[in-house]
Amino acid sequence: MGGPAAPPIPPIPSLPPRLLVGAPQDVEPTNTTRTGAVYACPLTASTSDCQRLDIELKSEPDKAIIDDMWLGVTVASQRQPAGRVLVSA
Repeated sequence: MGGPAAPPIPPIPSLPPRLLVGAPQDVEPTNTTRTGAVYACPLTASTSDCQRLDIELKSEPDKAIIDDMWLGVTVASQRQPAGRVLVSA
């Protein structure tokens, strides 16, 4: 990781606060394509509790996996509970 990061998302009652982190050169674990990724990381001292977000292109699923697409190069949030998140490649 080490790509862009969005400001922490405000807490949702059932979820702890978390930081979204872009990893534009991350490798897809199922097919080793370098697609990039976005991770949700709780605000803790642990270095191993981030989760890779499952982001799909629902309108054109056959075009969802593109080698070297740099997903996560830009990450932004609305900074409010239940707000939307923007991730670009």
